[in-house]
Amino acid sequence: MATCAVCVNDALYVYKVTDNFGINYCQYHVPGFLAKNPHLLDSPEVAEPVVTPTTKKKTVASVETDATNS
Repeated sequence: MATCAVCVNDALYVYKVTDNFGINYCQYHVPGFLAKNPHLLDSPEVAEPVVTPTTKKKTVASVETDATNS
């Protein structure tokens, strides 16, 4: 189960900021504006996990030149 963004308790609610980003809250740390508007909250089971794209650095192969001319 997901944990709260503020503490280590299990998150019962998710505030979906965007389609790809949500903030998990337990019952004790739900912000006041969300408690007054419960339609803005989802449960963690319904919310899809956030997938962050990973980027790799491209390495440039070193080119060695032969300084000696035969």
